[in-house]
Amino acid sequence: AGIVVADAAGCNANAVAAYVEAAVQELSMPRSVRVLVIGAGHVGTRVLHRLRQRGMPCRVVDPLVEGRGPAPAVRRDFNDQLPELAFTSLDAGLETADLVSLHVPFTVDGRYPTRQLLDARRLEGLAPGTVLINTARGEVLDEVALKQRLRRQGDLRVVLDVFRNEPEVDRELVHLARMATPHIAGYSRAAKQAATAAVREAFVRHFHPDREVAGESRRGVALHPEAAPSPEALTQRFRDAVSAVPEGASLASVFDALRRERLADRFSGVHL
Repeated sequence: AGIVVADAAGCNANAVAAYVEAAVQELSMPRSVRVLVIGAGHVGTRVLHRLRQRGMPCRVVDPLVEGRGPAPAVRRDFNDQLPELAFTSLDAGLETADLVSLHVPFTVDGRYPTRQLLDARRLEGLAPGTVLINTARGEVLDEVALKQRLRRQGDLRVVLDVFRNEPEVDRELVHLARMATPHIAGYSRAAKQAATAAVREAFVRHFHPDREVAGESRRGVALHPEAAPSPEALTQRFRDAVSAVPEGASLASVFDALRRERLADRFSGVHL
């Protein structure tokens, strides 16, 4: 129909990667942990870069990137200085991982659907003590199976920033997780400013093609540092806020209020 679509993909990736690193720091994880990053897009490559800088060995699961290489936008964001990607299969990687971090989109079809990518079988196969971080989408893991294992054994350290059916999340899972936050990892002021700039550039490029725009403004942005709020502190605020809402009432106001505070930098930060 001649309609041009522009997006701001990757603009909050630094914020999400900083959140993951902050969670790893607050969990006091040693350098010897074996990391499995699932998804090597904007966020996953940044997480891998940050954790590699901490001296942690990292492997990657992403059959699409393994087959055709990182996306041009990801290369640009790293100024073509991408970290080395050591690929493995999902099941082989899960067998030996001490820390699993999810960074995939939610898809239901195609060659590699991600709906319940970590299903009951894979969740049961995780070794006791494994750290599982999900900042992607709640639907990419089986929350029912995860909750059952946490109830029964409580031997996984789970960090959840995303949930199924947001904002009406599973309240019990919020309390069972080691850390839980209201889809807030990417809500930084820098991320919002970057997204606004990206949309503005696309607008100018389309409606004023003869005007020079800062099309290269995001080159190398993945190498820029960004601090993060404390996931530990956010967890307590989230749990308290959820508990204050009567059963059956919507949790939308909880998500909205904590996100506004996140943008206002009102949470204690983790310096990385």
